Amino acid sequence: CHEIFDKQDKEYKDKILKETKMIFSIEASTKNYWKKYINESECIFGLEDFGRSAPYKDIYEFFSLTEDEIIKQIKKIV
Repeated sequence: CHEIFDKQDKEYKDKILKETKMIFSIEASTKNYWKKYINESECIFGLEDFGRSAPYKDIYEFFSLTEDEIIKQIKKIV
């Protein structure tokens, strides 16, 4: 949950965010939050649009937030 991460001290955030060259975030919400922590060269999975209503599995599929789609996109990057 990004609210919890935000409350951590800078040392902890740096440790997590600088642990590897590539960082991926997966958020069943807006992508905008993670942009302050993750460079554009890395990958942020999330929602760009709101106002849809359906069971969560259908919403995740609509926004390409399924496990298979995320794995496929990550493999393209790495």
